[in-house]
Formats: sequence, structure tokens, C-alpha cells
Amino acid sequence: MSFESDQRLQSEQQAQTCAFGNMRIRIPQSSMIDCIGYDDAAGTLSIWFCDTGRYLYYGVPAALFEAFCNAGSAGTFFNERIKDRFCYVRDPERRRFGPNV
Repeated sequence: MSFESDQRLQSEQQAQTCAFGNMRIRIPQSSMIDCIGYDDAAGTLSIWFCDTGRYLYYGVPAALFEAFCNAGSAGTFFNERIKDRFCYVRDPERRRFGPNV
């Protein structure tokens, strides 16, 4: 990869990462995941799934969030490295209009 290509890739990644309150947010290109965010102070990973909304994962190391941001497939990374490995809750602020699933 050339220096110019590397700089362009870094600029694109920075453009897709922003801060939201205390949380760093990243929007991956994924059919499964809309958005991921990380609260450094709390060590909490937030994942907004396309179909089911936001879930909070506790005790996630910052390095894992960084690896998630750089993964080739956000869905595969989630399934292999996060799912069933951390305590989680469905977004407590989410309004529910039907049965709790």
C-alpha cells in the first residue's frame, strides 16, 4: 500500500469515527450492525444492531473496540470475539411497543 493510499484510508476511518458525549462512535459497513460506540471511562461497548436495536456490553477492553473498528466484517468479529463473552443488557432506555423478546 502506498503512503497516499494509507493516508486516504486513515482519513476515511477518521471521518467515520466521532465522539458522542463520552463515547467514541464508529459506523461500520455492515448488514448486521448499524453503529458501535465505546465509553472509555466505563469500559462499555454499545452496539446498535439493524434489527434489534442497541445493546450494552460491559468490561470490554478498549483494544477490542479498536480491533472491532478495524475488522473486515463487523458481524463476523462480533460473533467470534464479543457474543457470549461479555455481560450485556438491552438498552434500558429503549421504548418497547410490543412483547419483550
